[in-house]
Amino acid sequence: MDRIFEWFYSSIERRPHPLRILHFPINVLFAFFIDGRYTLIDPHSDEERLMDGFVSISMNQHKEICGIHMGGKLGLKREQIDICKKLAFNKVL
Repeated sequence: MDRIFEWFYSSIERRPHPLRILHFPINVLFAFFIDGRYTLIDPHSDEERLMDGFVSISMNQHKEICGIHMGGKLGLKREQIDICKKLAFNKVL
């Protein structure tokens, strides 16, 4: 059985430090329709219900990918992922 431990410190036990976020990642969602022939960027919730698959790319302004999540019933080609990465970078700037 795995155990999860959490520690919380009071401000007396440990001085609080501000959270520094230098390069904030932006998430861009790509929805694919009709076997991947059509792609929509940042779909609405109604459009998300109709999509066949998706790729979610988190990227910062330095063109660093912070995360990629894929889902759905659709297999994508590497070229499609590369196009999504380029489009995500343009959206992040």
